Amino acid sequence: MNRSPNLTPIKRSRRVQCRGSVPTKLIVLSALGAGLIGLTVFFFVRQQEDVFQVKSAVAKALDALDEEDTEKARELARAIRLNRALSYEDLGGPAFVLGAAMVIDARSHQNQLEKRRRFLVASRYLEEANQRGFPSGREKQGLILLARSTFQARQYDLAIPRIEEAAKRAPEQAVEFMRLLSICHQRKSLPDWNEALKHIDQQLAEKLLTPAERSDSLLSRASILFELARYGDCLEQLDAIPDNSQLGEAIVLRARIDIMKARQKEGEATQDQLAIRKHYSTAGAALRDPRIQLKRVSDSARLAQYLLGECHLKLGETEAALKQFARVRRTHYGFPESLAAALEEAIQAYSSASNRYQHKPEALEAFVRIAACYRRLDNNAKARGTLEQAKVVLSRIGEDADFATTTTRTSFVAWKDFLEWLSQI
Repeated sequence: MNRSPNLTPIKRSRRVQCRGSVPTKLIVLSALGAGLIGLTVFFFVRQQEDVFQVKSAVAKALDALDEEDTEKARELARAIRLNRALSYEDLGGPAFVLGAAMVIDARSHQNQLEKRRRFLVASRYLEEANQRGFPSGREKQGLILLARSTFQARQYDLAIPRIEEAAKRAPEQAVEFMRLLSICHQRKSLPDWNEALKHIDQQLAEKLLTPAERSDSLLSRASILFELARYGDCLEQLDAIPDNSQLGEAIVLRARIDIMKARQKEGEATQDQLAIRKHYSTAGAALRDPRIQLKRVSDSARLAQYLLGECHLKLGETEAALKQFARVRRTHYGFPESLAAALEEAIQAYSSASNRYQHKPEALEAFVRIAACYRRLDNNAKARGTLEQAKVVLSRIGEDADFATTTTRTSFVAWKDFLEWLSQI
């Protein structure tokens, strides 16, 4: 077999080249590793610088907040939130600043509806800060602000656990938190009057209550006893209020007891009309007491004006009742008493229509609308009674009446089925 004489040197040369390339690869790999380490160090340093800058900016925002410079605090917090390099926890600081700044704004606002909206926004920012983590040293302040803002936003169901948590961190403010818890249990979606009474009793057990705080608590306790239908205990509690600071509210509560006693007698099989009129008359006289109107925008003053209209109505003073309801509707627009007064006016108007057309199908429409008004007033017993009255009127009208010319053009059978269906819901 012939071999080329130049073949061996060439192979040897290639082997030498291969052997020499090993150190070159190591150098390249080492360079790459060093570069990666350098980049890691660079980004770590940059990250630390970012963290330092964020902490510095949060500290400046907190200082502005402490000085109640809400615009500066808000501007700094918003700028911090735009930093995409922030971690989940780092975002708790600016959220706290934004929430606390909104609380300051809400406190200074005069419009009650706008005040409530601002507290709602504040509570959401503070809830976010609570989940991410309040700034160091601000945990207690954050929980207190969260509890108060949620309460002021009227988010009573959500406020209860927040207030309980704040009370644990700030036991020195136990009196305030027990009062707030009692109110929350009274106003939450499903009121728990016994739980509300428990918190009021805890508050009254505190020896450090001021005279004004004790009077407020006694009145609250009396109101809770009223809701529990413990009217005798309620009157005793009102007598225990040591001064006249709550005189207007106490007068309204006493009048409400007279009205409730009258309503109870109205529900009895043998109604004592004389006793019923006496209770309504006593309540009406009390509700006209000028001392109630000293605080015209108070809850008790609005309620007193509405209940006075009811007393006029029950005493047969229809014209005076309608004037009173119209006054309440105009004066307290946007409040529950205004809506209730408008519904009472509607009931009287539809009642007049049902009397005018008592032998015509139009009366049925009036009865249905009256029942709807009673349901909105949460008086289901009267709503059902009105529908039963409509059934009687329908039977008197008879099938031969001209139902085709009415506004609804509903037949006798359809009306019968409709009234039966309404009675069952």
